[in-house]
Amino acid sequence: MVWPNRVRVIFVDDGALMRHLFQETFETNPRLELVSYAKTEQEALDLHRARRPHIILVDESLVGVSGSDIIRQLREQDSDIAIIGIVSPTTHGRGEGNEMVIQGANSYVEKPSPTGHPAEVIRVYEEMILPELIA
Repeated sequence: MVWPNRVRVIFVDDGALMRHLFQETFETNPRLELVSYAKTEQEALDLHRARRPHIILVDESLVGVSGSDIIRQLREQDSDIAIIGIVSPTTHGRGEGNEMVIQGANSYVEKPSPTGHPAEVIRVYEEMILPELIA
């Protein structure tokens, strides 16, 4: 797939802190445009149809639904969209990441542990997740 100059991204996560950290991370990269957030499964599906992003980032779980279930539904809507799962750095998280790939994610990345100052967490996200999006 050939990406345009600005890659449009939707981030699916029900945690306010994670959404804030991703917004801060995306603001530092002119190639990425965070077009919207989704906090629920239905918002993710609706925003995908309405905003037509190039990439959707999906957290491993939202209240009442797994990330792999959301990915399966997104993949049914669109076979071309790039989907990246975001999982915790645990055995369970890696297992969920594998399930996300089975359900249609292109890949998954592990969340860094949110310790220390928020600026440090943002730096870690920039190093871990942005390269995956741009690749």
